[in-house]
Amino acid sequence: MINSISNIRHRVKEWLLGTVLVAFDYSAGFRLRFEHTNVEKDKPNVIHLEIKSGCYFGKDEQWSDFIESLPLKIRRSEKGDPALAYRLMLLIGASVCGVDVREDGNLTIETTDKETLTIQGRDDVWDESWIMSEPKEISGNKAKFIICDSKGNFFSG
Repeated sequence: MINSISNIRHRVKEWLLGTVLVAFDYSAGFRLRFEHTNVEKDKPNVIHLEIKSGCYFGKDEQWSDFIESLPLKIRRSEKGDPALAYRLMLLIGASVCGVDVREDGNLTIETTDKETLTIQGRDDVWDESWIMSEPKEISGNKAKFIICDSKGNFFSG
C-alpha cells in the first residue's frame, strides 16, 4: 500500500516522538531499537528502525569531517559504520524530540542530546533505504511497518 507523504510524516512522528533509543545492532546495516516509556493504546511500544542507506549526524559535510578526524581510518568500507556505531552508542538513553520525513524519503531524527541523525531516502545499494517496524516477536503477524524504498517511495502496512 502506498501512502501520501503527509500520512507517512504523521505516522512516523506518532511512532517515534517521545521514544528512547535503548539499543542497536549491526549486521550488514544498523537496526535501532526505540521504546516508549509511556505505553499508549494505538502506538507501538517498541520500534525497530533498519538503516540500509547512507546516514550521518549533523550536516553531511560535518559528518565527513568527523570521520576524517578519527585516529584510525576506516579499513574495509567507504561507509562510516564504525563512526556511526560510536555516535549511536553515545545516544543510548536519549529521547526523540523531533522527526521529519521529506519528499525524497530523507528521515531526520532529533534527540534530547541535541543530536540530529539523517537517513537518506534515496540510495543505490539496497532495495530499501530505511524500514521502520514493530518487532514481530512482540506484535505477531499484525506488526505494522513503513518502508522507504531506494527511490524515496513509501509503503506501509
